[in-house]
Amino acid sequence: MLLQPKALVNFVTTHCVLQPKKPSFQPSPVIRFTPMETVDRISRRATDGHDDVPKIAKRVELLSSAEDFTQAFIDKIAEQKGDRPITFLSTPVHRKELSHQVAEGFRLNEDYGVVLDPSELVVEGWKPADYRRHWNEVRETFSQDMQMVMAPGWTENKHCLRAAQHANSLGIPIKQLEEKPLTRMDIEIRLAESEMELRHRGFDSPNFVDTLNGAVDQKYLDDKATEAFTTEQTLKDPKQYVFDVVARTLHGVDDVENDGAKQAGKIPQPEFTRLYVEAAKEQLNGQPMTYISTPITGGTKKFELFEELGIKDKSGFDESAKHRFVKDVIIKNTNQAFRISEGVRENQEVGMVMDPSEITIPEWSQSHYAAHWDAVVKELASKVVLAPGWDFSTGCVLELKRALDKGIPVGEIAVTQMSPGDVDRLLAKRM
Repeated sequence: MLLQPKALVNFVTTHCVLQPKKPSFQPSPVIRFTPMETVDRISRRATDGHDDVPKIAKRVELLSSAEDFTQAFIDKIAEQKGDRPITFLSTPVHRKELSHQVAEGFRLNEDYGVVLDPSELVVEGWKPADYRRHWNEVRETFSQDMQMVMAPGWTENKHCLRAAQHANSLGIPIKQLEEKPLTRMDIEIRLAESEMELRHRGFDSPNFVDTLNGAVDQKYLDDKATEAFTTEQTLKDPKQYVFDVVARTLHGVDDVENDGAKQAGKIPQPEFTRLYVEAAKEQLNGQPMTYISTPITGGTKKFELFEELGIKDKSGFDESAKHRFVKDVIIKNTNQAFRISEGVRENQEVGMVMDPSEITIPEWSQSHYAAHWDAVVKELASKVVLAPGWDFSTGCVLELKRALDKGIPVGEIAVTQMSPGDVDRLLAKRM
């Protein structure tokens, strides 16, 4: 992932013999905070992430001692969390961007409560023992209302192992975020379970297993689920435009600004797909490509919204429901896909990562999307990783079918519970 680091430049002129020239810019003024303002900002950054709390003082010299800082930090966390549980994320210290993306992904799901990301706390002068003491006290204070999630790479990191050992001794439930490989049998069992669950909840369930095995769901294919996204722009250079769209799916909207393919409906879908595959091959330049198969207009979020609205399908939509569908299904799914893609991109061994949720074409029906992404997986993907909710998404099932027919590896992003005994046994091997 490309970063844009900010440079801090200091002009020293006090010892110059000649009168210095006035710099062409004025340095930013120093912002000072009271002790409690500082702790408030630090604690909010740890719980809300640096996307939401960008300006922060990272010094604790304003407080009388590290112990006082920790107590003030705990008080602020208690104030911010209210009745919500805490999810404590443990990530190797050198993988801060991974930690940030994982934390932001969890924050999209209310079930995780307040997500505490320790990587957001950086205190000048602190040694590893200082951080360990601080976070031990935090865990001890909130142990009855906390779960711990271990991020990828934790079993190779001594600080994560010590954190897990401490949490396990306190009886804090420990889970791990991992990519689990799936066989065709695993997938069929999950899809059958999803069908049963939906029928039990009163829905006319899609035939996911049949779709995986080649059946055609025409009702799904005819749906124009993204027609709410419109554009009045004109398309001048189709080839360059599609090249930029590919760049966005491979690098993310934060690195490549464009309109997310909203003009692509001006190109016939087969031609758009041909240009897309051609541009992707050029940009991949022989590298492997991991394809993130994610719900966009479906998945668990769709059925949760239907239940809330008291409807069984989109035929019951009014204008308000259409707005909710965009906000609570499409946007939430695409935000989740972005965070997962950014997290997977932190692992350089996977090669390039493609996020299909970066594309929104108002004129396309699901049949257009299905044909397009089927060709992309067939021609380009070396691996498919499934985002949460895949087992309630016909689109994901269609992409899975192509991946299984092609014979490439398939895995899912999952958070799995570890028993205290499992944790003890793993620690005994690693520590």
